[in-house]
Amino acid sequence: MVCGKESLVDVTQMTLMLGVLFGNIIFGVMADRIGRKKTLIASIIMQSACGMLSAWSPWLELFLVLRFLMAVANGGTMVTSFVMCMEVVGGIWRIIVPILYQIPFGGVKKVKDDILSR
Repeated sequence: MVCGKESLVDVTQMTLMLGVLFGNIIFGVMADRIGRKKTLIASIIMQSACGMLSAWSPWLELFLVLRFLMAVANGGTMVTSFVMCMEVVGGIWRIIVPILYQIPFGGVKKVKDDILSR
C-alpha cells in the first residue's frame, strides 16, 4: 500500500498516536458519565471491529481513518481498564498493580519487534 512512499509510514504512526490521545480524553469522560464497564465493552468492540476492517482496507485513506478510530478505542480501553484496576485494589497494591498492568504492553511490543526484525 505504501511501497516507495516511506514517509506515509510516519503518517500512519502519527494518526495512531493522535487517536490514542483523543481516545483517552473521550472515553475517560464517557466512563465517568455512563460507567466504566459499558465504556470498556464499547471500546473493546470498537477496537476489534476497526482493527479487523483496517486489515482489509484497500485504500490508504480508509486505512488511516480506521486506524485512527481503532486507536481512539485503544486509548479508551487502556484508560478505562487502568482506572478499573486501580479502583479495585488498595494499600500497598496501589503501587504494584500499575506496574504489573503495564507489563503486557512491553512484552507484546518486544515479541512484535523480534518477529518483525527477522
